[in-house]
Amino acid sequence: MKLATFIFILLFPLFFLNGQQQLITVICTNDLHGALEPLELDWAEGNLVGGISYLAGYANAMKAENPDGWLFLDSGDVFQGTFISYAFQGRSVIDCYNAMDYNAITVGNHEFDWGVDVLLERIAQSNCPFLAANIVNKKSGQLVSWAKPYAIFTRKGIKIGVIGLASEDTYVTTNPINVTEFDFTSAVAAANQYADSVEALGATMIILLAHIGGTQDDYGEVGALATALDPERFDLIVAGHIHKRLDDVINGIPVLENYANSTAIGRIDFYVDPVSGEVESFFMNENPRTTYHTYEGKPATYHDRVVVPDAKVDQIYQFYKQQLDTIQNRVVGHAAVRIGKVDGPEWPIGNLIADAVRACTDVPANVPHIDFAMTNNGGIRTDFPQGPITYGRVFQVFPFDNFLVILPITGRQFKDIIEDMLSDVTEPNQISGFSFVYDPAKSDGNRVNPEDIMDWQTNAPVQADKTYYLAVSDYMYNVNPLLQERQRIDTRYLYRELILDYLTENSPVTAKVEGRITIRTDVKEHSFALTHFQLEQNYPNPFNSSTVFRYFLPVPCKVELELYNIRGQKLSTLISENQESGFHTCEWDAGTRGSGVYLVRLVADELAQTKKLILVK
Repeated sequence: MKLATFIFILLFPLFFLNGQQQLITVICTNDLHGALEPLELDWAEGNLVGGISYLAGYANAMKAENPDGWLFLDSGDVFQGTFISYAFQGRSVIDCYNAMDYNAITVGNHEFDWGVDVLLERIAQSNCPFLAANIVNKKSGQLVSWAKPYAIFTRKGIKIGVIGLASEDTYVTTNPINVTEFDFTSAVAAANQYADSVEALGATMIILLAHIGGTQDDYGEVGALATALDPERFDLIVAGHIHKRLDDVINGIPVLENYANSTAIGRIDFYVDPVSGEVESFFMNENPRTTYHTYEGKPATYHDRVVVPDAKVDQIYQFYKQQLDTIQNRVVGHAAVRIGKVDGPEWPIGNLIADAVRACTDVPANVPHIDFAMTNNGGIRTDFPQGPITYGRVFQVFPFDNFLVILPITGRQFKDIIEDMLSDVTEPNQISGFSFVYDPAKSDGNRVNPEDIMDWQTNAPVQADKTYYLAVSDYMYNVNPLLQERQRIDTRYLYRELILDYLTENSPVTAKVEGRITIRTDVKEHSFALTHFQLEQNYPNPFNSSTVFRYFLPVPCKVELELYNIRGQKLSTLISENQESGFHTCEWDAGTRGSGVYLVRLVADELAQTKKLILVK
């Protein structure tokens, strides 16, 4: 398995092939998430991207360059994510994959989202095996019978062993209730164990097909996997799970992961000694190939040949699509602006979804109302473009069947829940009904002051001994031991249904960053007691069109919030009124004002504070 040399190039290197080597081409995809339909994406500059028919077209172009020497592999998460897959419980996807002649698929975490019975139906439907060498039945202690640990393929006389690896964190990245009977064991141990097995059966090339990922900037879990392996044994890791690009050599092993949702396809070519079966060199594309339909006004090409969508696959896709068009094209709301994710802990689309959950009034009799709501970031998959919102788009934004669960909690318990959420300080949940300030520099359990958790209904800090009602999803409850300590009140509502109701009742909708989650970064603020008035740094900053100011008043008083240019000339008064104590927010829309540095000044109770803000257009 030793790699004598490796070269990265963009073009197919036919001139390196000689009569003493066999060319083996590995074509790979990952994280389709049911994306059978073409996508309109902001970064594509008006070009359609992806869709199963064009994904198949790109695969066909790659296969045509090495007709007898290709392997076509997918590293998992093929079903969950779109209405056209959900409505048929993945049958539409597998029918397309069968027509595309995939050779193997790894079991991804979201393969379990509809339950094991549905997964078994899809495995039975598939022409190619589902692989997983590290999913163990807890009762028997043996590998599950429905997935194979490996498969062996022969291409041009070369035996290739492909070993499947599931993510070790599957038990928390799908709803845990769906995988209670399984253990997801060490990927490293499984790789080594089954490398012995495939070598005993004559394999001289070994590929790991792993639903384990990383990125070009952070190799993450797949980097740890590669580092723990012997590069003399393993020739390739086809990765997945993270939805990011990764094409690099880690510990002597090439690792290839593509972008998700049918928007990219990867390829690596191996040059193999025909006698020993050992890899002598390989060529890996510098980037995963983006599956454009057109590019710069012309039909998309692969190696100067126009890419043609696969007619057979397209026929299958159209068969399923036509059955759903009336439903998924139904307009359920309207977005006044694009509502999506932004840099920072608080997202406009997260605010909208959390608001939709908190707006639910049809609650059990023992729940007077919902005070606070949370939704996990991972459940939000894309954005709402400006304009009409269809049922199908709502499904793309929130495809998971997460049910609303309500938890009675005290204010003291709520503080603990927020602290627990912030133990992963890079991704706090999206929230509604409250706001908080946290200090990421502090240790776990000490990032939030109780007086910094503000109840929107009272515009005052949450009371330690008062009972509140917190809405979360059943998924969030099932993966969080701290939430499981609280009484659980179930409902019959899916989060997605609450989003649909909210859009129907409130369109046109808009959402923005409001200062619900504030990061305390000013060192002086670390010890700044909320017995004093406080003007926080605006967020976002720098900003493009609008920004939010947030401030705290310890007592009721007259407030003036004023805007100045950098020369100290007053431009406008944003607020001039008497206000109650507590936290307050104010959004400033820069309108036609030009890029530059501005100052905002808070005057309250004869005291003043000033912050600098930067407008970039």
